[in-house]
Amino acid sequence: MLVVDDQGRILLVNEQAQRMFGYRREELLGRSIELLVPEEHRGVHPGHRERYLAAPEPRLMGTGRELYGRRRDGSNVAVEIGLNPWNTPAGHLVVASIVDISQRKQAEARERELLAQLEARVAERTAELEQRAQFEHWLRMKEAVNRVLVESGELAAVGSRMLEVIGEAFGWELGELWLADEQAGLLRRAAAWHSARLGETEFEAHSRTETFAPGVGLPGLVWATRQPLWLPDAATDTTFTRASLAGRDGLHGACGLPIGVGERVVGVATFLGGVVRPPDAELLGLMAEIGSTLSQFIDRTRATEALRASELRLRVALEAGRMGAWEWDAGSGRVSWSPGLEAIHGLAPGTFGGTFAAFQRDMHMEDRATVLEAISRALA
Repeated sequence: MLVVDDQGRILLVNEQAQRMFGYRREELLGRSIELLVPEEHRGVHPGHRERYLAAPEPRLMGTGRELYGRRRDGSNVAVEIGLNPWNTPAGHLVVASIVDISQRKQAEARERELLAQLEARVAERTAELEQRAQFEHWLRMKEAVNRVLVESGELAAVGSRMLEVIGEAFGWELGELWLADEQAGLLRRAAAWHSARLGETEFEAHSRTETFAPGVGLPGLVWATRQPLWLPDAATDTTFTRASLAGRDGLHGACGLPIGVGERVVGVATFLGGVVRPPDAELLGLMAEIGSTLSQFIDRTRATEALRASELRLRVALEAGRMGAWEWDAGSGRVSWSPGLEAIHGLAPGTFGGTFAAFQRDMHMEDRATVLEAISRALA
């Protein structure tokens, strides 16, 4: 974090900014902010400052553009900068909250690379499928999978939808999603789907409470080996622990797909059909590619559910203790207050201004310097 006056001079710099740019505090205090601007942009930066000071407001700097700062050694660092005006007796100041996003940029580049690799593999498969009537069917299924991957909701509901898309695309009658319980060392069923033709079955009802250890049954074998597995007839296969139930309900061909990337397997998806199906290496390969992308969906959904649970616990604790909570997004300058905190300050719910300036107005004058110093230490 930096504090700059209306002439562009640096008045305050925290330790994080010192580490980010490679300068000591005394090397920055009193210097022009243009010192930290890449050389190719230094000439136009004063004009940007003047325009901001003419109409100051909390906002992100350079929205829609990539921003870089210049380090002491001459290298550039990718940054996000949030600007917040600060009116003081000493004059108009600007608080610049600077975040190093180099790792995020690297992660985005890696994500694009992985996506390109996946698309390249799909493209190779597609070239083969163009000679067959399945081509258009495959494309529709791929689009449907992508749509489900961006859906939000409970894991059981979204997982069931994903199983439905894959199952209907490849001619299966029943699908199950098994997730790893790392603490117990077991797979537990998290979602299921069955076709309208199959309907409710004894097999599915029995499987609701079923668990699998590594190497046991179709889910356990796929989990242990981290490899897809095809069973031509699950009803007669000795490795399929629910064979008798499958036979009674007319379920035969089966396959299992690991959900994960490399050594990391977070779960297994299994599918069963109504006919004996000889091994189909091409089909299994296509399904395995989809299975490798499902780990992103699982991770995102689990993280969302954990966040919801955490927020609920926090809300219950705050309400029980008659306490309030606030959050400041240093990048955008947005300040959020809980209804409980608004009540403590005598404000009606939803009437807090939501800006850093509004936050300062509700501080006691004698506490303001202490609070601002604490915020600076927290950002260091």
